[in-house]
Amino acid sequence: MDKNPLEKFYDTLYSDSKPTFGGEKGEPEEFVQKIISYIKEGIVLELGAGQGRNALWLGRKGFDVEARDISSMGIENINKIAKEESLHVAGFKKDSRERLDKLYDVVISTYMFHHLTKKDSLEVFDNMKNHTKSGGLNVITIFTKVGDFFNMKPETDKYFPELGEMKEIYKDWIVLEYDEVKTRAKQTNEDGSPMFNVSSKIIAQKP
Repeated sequence: MDKNPLEKFYDTLYSDSKPTFGGEKGEPEEFVQKIISYIKEGIVLELGAGQGRNALWLGRKGFDVEARDISSMGIENINKIAKEESLHVAGFKKDSRERLDKLYDVVISTYMFHHLTKKDSLEVFDNMKNHTKSGGLNVITIFTKVGDFFNMKPETDKYFPELGEMKEIYKDWIVLEYDEVKTRAKQTNEDGSPMFNVSSKIIAQKP
């Protein structure tokens, strides 16, 4: 079966074993690091795990992690490092839209939803929420409509929420932390100038 364009893109991007995101050391996303302030152990699911910068960091902190991504290269990297370091981290080549069949203490997804439509994104949010244990966390970072990624193609059917929209989506949960942060992208504009985006970041706890 032929790979879809997104899968091809990320397989190419991750073909070099060096970290693509998180700097030279592949540091985890800021809000992922905050998880240990609220939960010290448990089972974590990451959707859109990429090369594993978040999943592997959590594994090193003692969590059992299930990492899903559409990129076989990304999953290969996760499983290779997890084996080398004897971590309880397992990578699976799966689409984030697949239904879940068990409960997790933490479900995370960072910078993935701009690849999905709004309809699919809302269904994934529901799937995440429905498969999180009571007292568990959802941790999400997501590009908003404020930024160059959205402005490149404002007619896109891909999901870029409004500022504050993630708090509304999680209004039935306890929002422990929320921020909107302007960051520089790896990509540049056609004239070579840097691209910037405002991201929503949320940690919410299921009642």
